[in-house]
Amino acid sequence: MSDASKRTGNLVKSTDASALQAAIETMDSLSQCGFGQIEAICGLALSALENPETATDIDRIGTALEAIQNIADDIKNSVNCQAEDVGCHWINVPWRRRADARRQQNSEGQS
Repeated sequence: MSDASKRTGNLVKSTDASALQAAIETMDSLSQCGFGQIEAICGLALSALENPETATDIDRIGTALEAIQNIADDIKNSVNCQAEDVGCHWINVPWRRRADARRQQNSEGQS
């Protein structure tokens, strides 16, 4: 293990300042771009809802909402990937315990 990383359980966390800085800059860029897109789409959708001529255009408003959902999912995955690259990603421990319990239950049920 290098001097620039530290093992925590099965996770190797980077302590290399340049790697951490690059990850943070990438996450900032992803969030600024993606959240700016979400903000713009929300503004357009809200304007459409306030205009009697476009307020009933459910297809376009639905497409705008799907775009927001897709952008949010992309940002979530990209930020998580950047954090994972430096060993600093969030792990939902309670969810993991539940998933492990379900797997155990399924394997015992098949025995």
